[in-house]
Amino acid sequence: MALSVLAVAGSDGQEQDKVLDPQYENLVEQLRDPSSTIRGRAILKLSQLDLSARLEMTAALFGCDSQERDKPLNPKYEKVVQQLGDPSYTVRQQAYAKLLDIGLSAQAEVTAALDSPDAEVRYKARQFIESFIPFRLEEYLLQNPGEITLLNPRQIPELLDKSPKDGSLFLQRLESIDKDVARELAKFKGERLGLNGLQFIDKDTAAELAKFEGEILYLQGLKSIDKGVARGLASFKGDSWNKLSKDGWLRLEGLVALDKDVARELAKFEGSYLALGGLNSIDQDVGRELASFEGHLGLQGLKSIDKAVARELAKFEGERLGLNGLESIDKETAQELASLKGALALSGLKAIDREVAKVLAERDREMSLGSLKFIDKNVARELAKWKNKYLNLQSLESIDKETAQELVQFEGRGMYLTGLRSVDKDILDILKSNPAIKLPKKITR
Repeated sequence: MALSVLAVAGSDGQEQDKVLDPQYENLVEQLRDPSSTIRGRAILKLSQLDLSARLEMTAALFGCDSQERDKPLNPKYEKVVQQLGDPSYTVRQQAYAKLLDIGLSAQAEVTAALDSPDAEVRYKARQFIESFIPFRLEEYLLQNPGEITLLNPRQIPELLDKSPKDGSLFLQRLESIDKDVARELAKFKGERLGLNGLQFIDKDTAAELAKFEGEILYLQGLKSIDKGVARGLASFKGDSWNKLSKDGWLRLEGLVALDKDVARELAKFEGSYLALGGLNSIDQDVGRELASFEGHLGLQGLKSIDKAVARELAKFEGERLGLNGLESIDKETAQELASLKGALALSGLKAIDREVAKVLAERDREMSLGSLKFIDKNVARELAKWKNKYLNLQSLESIDKETAQELVQFEGRGMYLTGLRSVDKDILDILKSNPAIKLPKKITR
């Protein structure tokens, strides 16, 4: 940490440049130490100092690092800080209360306000910083886990004890953990554990996190993982209380690339949902490995796939393959995907031609086409032959008479046209002649 020149309001309200007293530099570093023992001793020493010394050290902890100072300030937080000097007492009090609600996320903006020409703003900024003096900081963070940036194993039992009662613990600003911290976090008894601030973990840490017995493990900040980490994460089984259910969700939407070895390990995950929505493309080998996953595979980030990749993904034998990022597919790709045994989600398709519609209509498995914005009579003719019981076309907002005449031939149990907004009376009468067609309650004629 760089302990550079620091402007702190003096007792006379004037600004004066101070350099942190050298005798306190070591104490400041100890307050940041990952060891709770070292940090506890430092807090004890700090509590014995006078207020001005504690305030100086708190300000040093609050943003003297050069990298922090170079970050752009948040305009919304700056506006709240400026309101600390408003002529209205009510506005000033409301602004200060709002800053306390924002908490440490506004530390840079408040620290900058120590240089304000407005004495009231300087006073309130100093009061804010004092409210987060380090010997109170740990209690604050336990009550606001989303702002924790560093943890050691000894802190975690109390953190878990004071965790939110909604069954979720999200530590979004926690940027790194080791296996010992992971082991303790995995003891969380809630349903959702969110660690989206982590950008890297090693295989030992992954193996410990996988012992979490809740339903969803969020690791959406990871951009890449190796085979060892993938193997560790794949051992996550989710809800251990229900041995007959595979309820675990592994959320890895931050991954932007996979090789076949990593894909092979992830496919061994025994939970119900493997979310890989950050992948923009995959090759044939990766597709082949992922196809062995047995749950719900989310690949919503794929914008396009060729027939070779489609051929491998079509071997998928899991419950559902999510390809909702695809906005269009050609006939050959459709032919490959049509052989998929499980449910197929293609709700990102905006339009399809007659040949693609004909191929997809031959599938007798669940499939979603809920984002189609337009179809003509030729596409409608093919979709009316849909072999599955239900057809979702809820994004269609209007259709012409010829298209309605084709759709009304549908023989399944339910065709959902609940997105229609305005249709002529004669078209509406045509659609109503087929009771399987589900229409919105209100339609403008």
